[in-house]
Amino acid sequence: MDNALNEPGPSRPKRICRNSNYQQQIEHILFNSDSDENNDLTDSGSEYECANIEDDLSDDFESEDEINTIQRDNSQSLTNINNGETGFHWQEEEIEMSNFPFTKQNELLVSMEDKQNPIDYFFLLFDDNFINLLVHETNNYAETEFLRVGGAPRSRISTWKPTDNEEMLTFIALIIHTGIFDDLGGKGHAANVVLHLMSEKLNNGHALYMDNFYNSFDLASKLIEKNTFCTGTLRLNRKNTPKDVVMSKLKKGETVARYSQGVMIGKWKDKRDVAYISTEFKNNMILSKNRNGKEQLKPEPISNYNRFMSGIDRQDQMNSYYPFTRKTVRWYKKIGIHIIQMLLMNSFYLYNQYHVGPKLSLYDYRLSVLGELLPKHPKPRNVSSNAFHIPKTLGDGKNGRTIRKRCQLCYSKKLRKDTSYFCPECPNQPSLCLEPCFKNFHQKKP
Repeated sequence: MDNALNEPGPSRPKRICRNSNYQQQIEHILFNSDSDENNDLTDSGSEYECANIEDDLSDDFESEDEINTIQRDNSQSLTNINNGETGFHWQEEEIEMSNFPFTKQNELLVSMEDKQNPIDYFFLLFDDNFINLLVHETNNYAETEFLRVGGAPRSRISTWKPTDNEEMLTFIALIIHTGIFDDLGGKGHAANVVLHLMSEKLNNGHALYMDNFYNSFDLASKLIEKNTFCTGTLRLNRKNTPKDVVMSKLKKGETVARYSQGVMIGKWKDKRDVAYISTEFKNNMILSKNRNGKEQLKPEPISNYNRFMSGIDRQDQMNSYYPFTRKTVRWYKKIGIHIIQMLLMNSFYLYNQYHVGPKLSLYDYRLSVLGELLPKHPKPRNVSSNAFHIPKTLGDGKNGRTIRKRCQLCYSKKLRKDTSYFCPECPNQPSLCLEPCFKNFHQKKP
């Protein structure tokens, strides 16, 4: 029966079944890689197991000795990985942790003396530069779409009128007022994101707290080089995690930790195993109060992580009360509206922290800001002189061919270029290239 299975048929290639050692070893590597998700290579729909790689190697090497040498090297590498040999020396004894002096002032970098009302704190973050950027990019995108469509009479872009700061603030107020929200939806990517976002805060002795999506030994080592602490939870399948920590079986309240190159990786048993990493704190047990006021011994890294990360969890909870993003297939709209929501939340926190007087709830703070942003009475739109300048085609001649004339702007630059578009709103109805002459010609006008 076995020989019959190995015989190639008219619709089945030859497939040799020998052993599953290589499959198990490959799966072990994948499960302990730096990936955030485990990959299952098991062929669940097949009655056969993975073939031995000897047949594949025989095509690339001439002698059997070379094949045996390669297989021994691969086997030794897999054995080293299985034994937890990652190139870093992990020890049980405590080591001295890094001590970076904090060189900045722990204070707000703007004056709050003249900030009295909620709208003042709102404009502290929604400043003129931010609003001007929104207005400029919105108008620029509209002009690009306008020229791309070509001024089709029935297109919505043909009725576009340039927006301004006042309209943009009204639009933001309407977004805030909606209150309807839908959940927002390479190698070393997580670490690269952290280093990019922190690029202007490194080398100042800051302490960074992260969850297990970002933390790894490699990222902690890079942050040490930039005089920045990091503390947080850790996924045990991250690369360079000490095997003693991964494999240890703990009872409730017990901990285990290993140290290497200024990094501490530990595991603590509470209701379940909690793995953590820190370059600032040792694995000391300290008393910590839970949300019910009950004291409990916890590892110092976990206690500080809960202390500082609870603010992020609290902010996510507050955002869920009055969310205002809209469902859209355009990812950049989700990000833009989410940024507006975060700025509103941060201005709310600043108000309650620095305002002298009674604190406001988030609901009352939003109503106060909306009352200042929304206009008391509708105002007519200010339309610029080129708002209705829509390019049109010259049409067809008697012979049925499209009429083309010299572009006036190109002609002024001593260039010969013909176009089938003109502006019916300008004097003399000049012929202009659709792009970029039409836009540049109207920008020169007062």
